[in-house]
Amino acid sequence: MPNSEHGVQALNTDSKAPSNLRWDDLKAFSATARHASLRAAAEARRVSVNTVRASLARVEEEVGAVLFRRSRDGIQLTDAGTQLLEQIRKMGNFEPAALDGAADGDVLVQPGELRIACSEALGSLWLTPRLDALSRLLPGLRLNLQLSYDLARDRSGDHDVGLTYHLPTDPDIIVARLATMHMMLFASPDYIAEHGDPQTFDDLREHRFVEQVSNGVNSRLVDHLIGPNRPNGFVPICSNSAITQFWAVARGVGVGAFPTYVTLLSDQIVPLSAPLRLRFELYYFYHANAKRSPSILTTIAWLKEAFSTELYPWFADRFIHPRDFPDSDAGVAFTRIFFRGSAGAGAPKLSD
Repeated sequence: MPNSEHGVQALNTDSKAPSNLRWDDLKAFSATARHASLRAAAEARRVSVNTVRASLARVEEEVGAVLFRRSRDGIQLTDAGTQLLEQIRKMGNFEPAALDGAADGDVLVQPGELRIACSEALGSLWLTPRLDALSRLLPGLRLNLQLSYDLARDRSGDHDVGLTYHLPTDPDIIVARLATMHMMLFASPDYIAEHGDPQTFDDLREHRFVEQVSNGVNSRLVDHLIGPNRPNGFVPICSNSAITQFWAVARGVGVGAFPTYVTLLSDQIVPLSAPLRLRFELYYFYHANAKRSPSILTTIAWLKEAFSTELYPWFADRFIHPRDFPDSDAGVAFTRIFFRGSAGAGAPKLSD
């Protein structure tokens, strides 16, 4: 926001705001225009000044124009800013109260769409079979499930609700613990029959390991297990995809590390005896200014049920070995997408 309007370009539409603008950014722009102050806008929106400043920068980049200038009286709209504000006011869904975050309606990054972010494994193997239930709870909203390999990258500003193993750094994000993920080593029954069941970490050097290598994933897990000097051919397949890793292990390529619940997804993957047990805390997050949004509250309730320790005790703090999982599979059978035959008609077979 320079002190001069020099170089301001006219907006190239007179009927609506640019389509790629995010709702949160438009709210920040509207609040800044109304209060003529970054700090006052931040207080009204209950976010930090830096968050407002970043939103304004994105709006100016999108419209290709400088929208504010500084003066003795504070921050004032340029001609381009005034034009954009008028366009926003003509949009029925962008009333001033809603733009300031004061309304009790939905506050979403993209109006009409609820964006959920999580890792590929959680999204594909655990949440996808449950998306239909959430869709029925949120009629009229499009669900956008975003799967990211880079688990360490903070993309909280791009999503409405997210699951992460890394606490977001954005101070305007509400975070709460959702579940505990317990991990072990697994292989297929055919692999164990041919190569044996490793009992110790030293035994693992005589086996093959299917590895997931990706930004944000602890890709050096194998080094901690057997040391950095890997035997020749120890990793026959590696991928940034957890699904590729899962499929390769289930087909008998080698050993892999997975959350304990994978035994519920396929009868072609079983835990090994090697004493590896890891745990990771899983968190959910959403934007503080959306804490009263009905769709956000519904989504959080849906997530809590999806990871309920009463329904799914393998997500509790206490480790439960897969062999000790409860016999009842209520609410679990429909996630068994890799079973050879016990999942019922139409289930894909690993031998196909």
